[in-house]
Amino acid sequence: MTQDLPSVEAWILREAREHLEEDVTGIYQLLWLLRGSQFDLDDHTAMTLARRAAARLLSGGEARLIRMVWPKSPAEHAVPIDSNLEDHSDEAIFEFSECGEYLALDPIDS
Repeated sequence: MTQDLPSVEAWILREAREHLEEDVTGIYQLLWLLRGSQFDLDDHTAMTLARRAAARLLSGGEARLIRMVWPKSPAEHAVPIDSNLEDHSDEAIFEFSECGEYLALDPIDS
């Protein structure tokens, strides 16, 4: 791969922050942004970068990890998760469960 990964990582972090300025952001959305980008990443690299961006936002106090249920709004159903991303598999982070649950980043007002 010839991509400049630090540039890609900076790009997805900016995108994630822009999305968080608007609303709760599903972590799967970060992966979708990378898949749809001009960077032509393989799926493993895209997942790694999406996970890393989410972890950085969480550790930096910019967001908290919550569990959402599709298609409900955060006001209807947002359950804080008391764990780190490292505690969750890629499947749990990037895919919806059978009952429509998914992990999301909830912006923390500064």
